[in-house]
Amino acid sequence: MAQLWLYVSIVLQDEPSRPAILAQGKFFSRAGQKFFLKAMRLADVPPTLDLSQKLLLRYRLEGLYEAHSTALVLNETQAESVLDLATYTGFHALVELAVKPEELLDNARAREAMGRIAHIVKSLRNHPSLIGYLIDCPIVPDQLRLMGVERVRRHR
Repeated sequence: MAQLWLYVSIVLQDEPSRPAILAQGKFFSRAGQKFFLKAMRLADVPPTLDLSQKLLLRYRLEGLYEAHSTALVLNETQAESVLDLATYTGFHALVELAVKPEELLDNARAREAMGRIAHIVKSLRNHPSLIGYLIDCPIVPDQLRLMGVERVRRHR
């Protein structure tokens, strides 16, 4: 059962030490070279980390980087505590923002959700390891049939 719609928005960075990552068709490029995004989701990382947890996570990230992973997928609660470690260990990061389908179908709730997303994007936008966002909006097929595809398309 496919229930996730994911949209990637690439954030172009002006920092000279890390060339911007650009979307080119189904691939990414960095400094004119094809770039393969091998992302790992950190599901077991709590929203706040103490010093010992940060040291353990740093060691774990260094191991993942040596295994040729290039990016992390973080949820919005993990982003602030993990983005600095991602930068330090050489990872790029995608932040996943959760939106409920019913929020998109009601105009007032949609404005509220877009405001929440805009606030998160604004607070994280200048982070050197952040390359984009994923919007997680789970719509199961039965719910999509009930609401109608055209209604969902009009409200996205």
